[in-house]
Amino acid sequence: MARVPPHPSAGHNNPLVNRLVRVGYYELEKTIGKGNFAVVKLAKHVVTNSKVAIKIIDKTQLNEDNLKKIFREIQIMSKLNHPHIVRLFQVPIFLF
Repeated sequence: MARVPPHPSAGHNNPLVNRLVRVGYYELEKTIGKGNFAVVKLAKHVVTNSKVAIKIIDKTQLNEDNLKKIFREIQIMSKLNHPHIVRLFQVPIFLF
């Protein structure tokens, strides 16, 4: 499957996202993925040192279609349990 180039104003180009160093108990380390309306950052829990991936959504890019995609991804990810697939831990409501 071909990758669609990200929208010029997608989350990874958002200066606020690029300056973020901490989200809650997680310190952001580096970008590990980019898309049309989100950027995925590698992060470390400040207490447990566990590594996680945090998806940061650019709300300026959200439309009805993108919201449906996000909710579908959340539904699917919440049902998956496999050692080679990233596990969904939480979805902060303030993102929506």
